[in-house]
Amino acid sequence: MEKFQKISSRIVMVLALLWMLAVSMGQLSVGQSYMGIGALSAYIGIQNIILLNWGHRTGNMPPKIAYLIQRHGNNKGLIQYVIVNILLFLLIGLAVLYSGWQLL
Repeated sequence: MEKFQKISSRIVMVLALLWMLAVSMGQLSVGQSYMGIGALSAYIGIQNIILLNWGHRTGNMPPKIAYLIQRHGNNKGLIQYVIVNILLFLLIGLAVLYSGWQLL
């Protein structure tokens, strides 16, 4: 799980840097720019939900989830983590992705 998390975080950083470089050089239209940031946000949401599922199955939660569980309790911590990931990263990312597609 830690290897997946490390590789995935590096992928996110590389993709974000490539997106920033392409936007700053003017290579992307507005719609393509929105699609890029929306896809990146949706990827982060999916990655975090995979990590939650993986941690729940193995019983070894990633540090950020373990911190929420320790701070808020098992149910509240997990609910807070899922709501933030589904609403903030996944749904908003998909909405931005769709908006970018509409601007093409």
